[in-house]
Amino acid sequence: MRAAVPWTLFAASLVVNVVFLSGVLMSGGREPLRQAAFEMPPEDVAAPLALNAAQQSGLAALRDQARAQGADLREVSDKIRQDLLGLLAQAEFDRAAFTQRLHEVSLQRETHFLDLAERLHSYLQDLSVPQREDLLERAKARGFLKSLLLGSPRTGPSPGSGPQKSSN
Repeated sequence: MRAAVPWTLFAASLVVNVVFLSGVLMSGGREPLRQAAFEMPPEDVAAPLALNAAQQSGLAALRDQARAQGADLREVSDKIRQDLLGLLAQAEFDRAAFTQRLHEVSLQRETHFLDLAERLHSYLQDLSVPQREDLLERAKARGFLKSLLLGSPRTGPSPGSGPQKSSN
């Protein structure tokens, strides 16, 4: 009986470590793909679509709107996140207040994606049928729409490129 205890603990430790390591590898394996999609210039993503000047201008406007709305969503989400942390710090857990704040952030995200989808749909109507079909076919690939709409900002450093210098 005493000899089985160390082997049981060893087996349990091995299983826990394998599960932990696989989680680390899986999440770490996706991050470079996400970063590459974000850093890909939208012009490179859109190049095969052969957009004319008006379509390129429309896409640039769509991108600017998506970035601005995304920044607004991040501000609201950050505020709600702080509120949630405040609720967690209280002596008693207020389930109703916590649920309400979660619903607020969900509603903000839903509105953000609906507005973005509506703008994208409108933009698609300005494309020719072959361009629209090509774009929608490419959109089946994970990360394509994010790269097309967000990509890397045209000005300023890319995400993760180091600390920002203050203009003060």
